[in-house]
Amino acid sequence: MEAGTGTTARRPLGITILAVLGILSGGFGILSSLLLLAGGAVLGASGDAGTGGMAMILGVLLLVVSVLQLAFGIGAWMLKPWAWTLGILSQGLWIVIALVYIFTGSSIASQAVSIIVSGVILYYLFRPDVKAAFNRS
Repeated sequence: MEAGTGTTARRPLGITILAVLGILSGGFGILSSLLLLAGGAVLGASGDAGTGGMAMILGVLLLVVSVLQLAFGIGAWMLKPWAWTLGILSQGLWIVIALVYIFTGSSIASQAVSIIVSGVILYYLFRPDVKAAFNRS
């Protein structure tokens, strides 16, 4: 079978793992972002507009990245060429979000783990054999 046709015959194990993790993290991320948006709205309504506004911004960023992760996971499972681009985009955004968390007072150590994981995934996605599996040259 040919890569990109939706079959599992040529999907590397690493892509399978990333696809499952993308689907799971996308789904849980959507739920988390909705909670963050709701919390930001409550904080804003209670008079803490600065913290509420930051929670809303982070909630929107998390929602966007989570939807991208979910779409990536589904597309990667089917080896769709567009999924490779979504994987690159979503991991880049995860790094941006981790940096925003650091600048807003989060632990550098915990966010460093996110940055390292995203970096490893980006490295993997740029490997020639992985790009070929997605029909990317």
